[in-house]
Amino acid sequence: MKTEQPFYVWPDSDPPIYVPRVTQITSLAPKPQLIEWMRREMARVVLSQVALNESLRDLIGGTLDTYLSVVSNRINQVMKILTIFTALFMPISFLAGFFGMNFTRVPFDNSPLLIGTLIVMVVTPVLMFLWFRHRGWI
Repeated sequence: MKTEQPFYVWPDSDPPIYVPRVTQITSLAPKPQLIEWMRREMARVVLSQVALNESLRDLIGGTLDTYLSVVSNRINQVMKILTIFTALFMPISFLAGFFGMNFTRVPFDNSPLLIGTLIVMVVTPVLMFLWFRHRGWI
């Protein structure tokens, strides 16, 4: 009894195969050449589908990488804006927190010190904003 050789889906190269014509098939039983041709044809189709699958997987992977890059870039832009706002409001928060403490002798008893502190609280963020714009960060 003849045992069949195992059939591999990924052959390196196949020799040319004799393909019988329909008129040469005389019986209803399939010929061994026809069976071998069908096996090789199926292997060719499977190989082409595997290649298509790999190329589509690479294409989808590239698209996903591009999308993640765009999302990361957008997040970086948002973080830059939030960092700038934090830097602009930090001096105001510090001065308000420092002078808002409950001391026994508050320096705001006289109005020139109060006006000077308020001017510093307004001018510092404005100067920082202008400096950020000059550096090209905004």
